[in-house]
Amino acid sequence: MFPRRKKNVPASYTASNFLLTYFIIGLLILSLAFVFYTKQIFQLNRDLNEQIPPLAGLVSEIPVLNDMRLANKLTQIFKESLSASRLSFIITDAETGEVIIAQGVDKSIERKINAHAPVLLSPSEESKLRNILERMKKRNDKPQRDNV
Repeated sequence: MFPRRKKNVPASYTASNFLLTYFIIGLLILSLAFVFYTKQIFQLNRDLNEQIPPLAGLVSEIPVLNDMRLANKLTQIFKESLSASRLSFIITDAETGEVIIAQGVDKSIERKINAHAPVLLSPSEESKLRNILERMKKRNDKPQRDNV
């Protein structure tokens, strides 16, 4: 009858299987790394958001201290500790509306406001600061639930 032909597996076939497997494993590792990284970023953002209310409460208490030397020292410590922070906020005086501390806004505006002797802002900087402050207020004006 017919002679049986021997089937030869080309060498490129085994190499392509290896490369395909290597590619799939690489994608799997990259996907797992992405998920882990994203989870860490979300956790960091949650931690930062939990830090804001206590810090804002502390800063709101500093100006009403009777000892001005202590109040000035605490304000200076607070400004220095937040200089490397990733938090973005503007703290204003509740009565006058004057900006006391600004963080994560604009570097030139921050330098002028957070200086030991605050520097006056230009009209364009004041406008930019007011716009940012309004956006922050709108974002935080959501209804608060009472935890009683």
